[in-house]
Amino acid sequence: MAVIIAVLAFGFLFSCALSLANARHMGARAARGLPAGLEGWFDRDRIAAMVEYNRANAGLGCWGGAVSLAAAAVILASGFLPWLARNLSGTATHPGLQGLAALLVPLFLLHLAGLPASLASSFGIEKRFGFSTITPKTWAADQAKGLLVSGLLMGLLFLGFYLFIGW
Repeated sequence: MAVIIAVLAFGFLFSCALSLANARHMGARAARGLPAGLEGWFDRDRIAAMVEYNRANAGLGCWGGAVSLAAAAVILASGFLPWLARNLSGTATHPGLQGLAALLVPLFLLHLAGLPASLASSFGIEKRFGFSTITPKTWAADQAKGLLVSGLLMGLLFLGFYLFIGW
């Protein structure tokens, strides 16, 4: 588990470093002004807003990634997965459904861990910069639909894999 967590942590740190470096570079490039030929296309206020939006998204992405990484580390290192497997194997459910539940339950928990970042993005950053007109009801419906579609697709993929292995 330590290797898996280390790989996840490396991926998170690398992604966060790239996002922050991109935001820093974009800010430095914007401070020098636009290249010749593009000066009439954007005004300074619009460029400043784009830089600030990029910085806000990079910061939120790092924060949300840290929360998701922490949740994944807890799920992997806490003994939750063996506990879940033991409890699922003790049921009279078909082994394919047990495997599907063992896959979907941790993914659902990771989705829950990502909800605060999604809320902050939709109702914080996107609203602040005027890109979103979403309501809480629409946001909740989108989350539910996304979970349903993801669960359905994962279930179909898992079923295909399970049938292939059992063949």
